[in-house]
Amino acid sequence: MSKILKSHLHPRPLPFEEEESYSPEDFPANSPIKMIEDCQVAGEIHLEDGIIRCHMKASAKLTLEDSYTAETFQKKKTVEDEFDILDEENGEGEGFIVYGPSIDLKEIALSLFRFQLPSKILKPGSKLPRGGEGYSVLSEEEAEAVSTSGSPFDKLKDLDLD
Repeated sequence: MSKILKSHLHPRPLPFEEEESYSPEDFPANSPIKMIEDCQVAGEIHLEDGIIRCHMKASAKLTLEDSYTAETFQKKKTVEDEFDILDEENGEGEGFIVYGPSIDLKEIALSLFRFQLPSKILKPGSKLPRGGEGYSVLSEEEAEAVSTSGSPFDKLKDLDLD
């Protein structure tokens, strides 16, 4: 785990190149990222006009959860970005807010992976299931056809419950 003290930054770029390690506890249960392995992080960080600026490239093997089937699968991914590191929200909504005296490269790399993954993660070849025990998946057209054909609950309207 690599941390950089904010107080040690200056206008001259400080290069970094690290291997970061993650454990399953680093990922909440609802996260589509289940594990990160072989994570290489490189870049540089410097202070410019009182703002911390960073360029980072991270490559790793991600274990992801398929949005349709909840199966896990592995995918190699490389992310690269330039961003600011702020002590507090600046109103522009750009950059990472990092509280405290140090910057954790591991956390920044994890955030980059999260931000650059699609909202719906699909295993190659994954298809939306058509149904299962007690449910079915319908297109809009199929749903409209079912709703206009009547509902099994229509019979309940005629019951006298008083």
